[in-house]
Amino acid sequence: MDEYFDYDGLREIFAEVPDYIQFIDDMEEAGLPVQEYHGRWHYWGPASSCDHFSDVMAATQVKCDMDNLGLGYIVHPRSPGVEFMKKIELGKMKRSKG
Repeated sequence: MDEYFDYDGLREIFAEVPDYIQFIDDMEEAGLPVQEYHGRWHYWGPASSCDHFSDVMAATQVKCDMDNLGLGYIVHPRSPGVEFMKKIELGKMKRSKG
């Protein structure tokens, strides 16, 4: 997983995806770390890593998927789809170029 980002930075990147914002808010309220994650099945968004995925699931009502990489779990909201994620990525690149 990428380095940890602050919650507000993630909210800015994923402002167009309400479930992602809710997930970030829920994790912050629960005191769980959130970071940007590029995962399987073209997922790109916020995620929380944990030893027990139930810790994250108990903190949010957002529908989530998880990856088990053999060292614990990475729990993240379900992706809104590849085409939508491409749109967000293009917007992020345009903002970074000024």
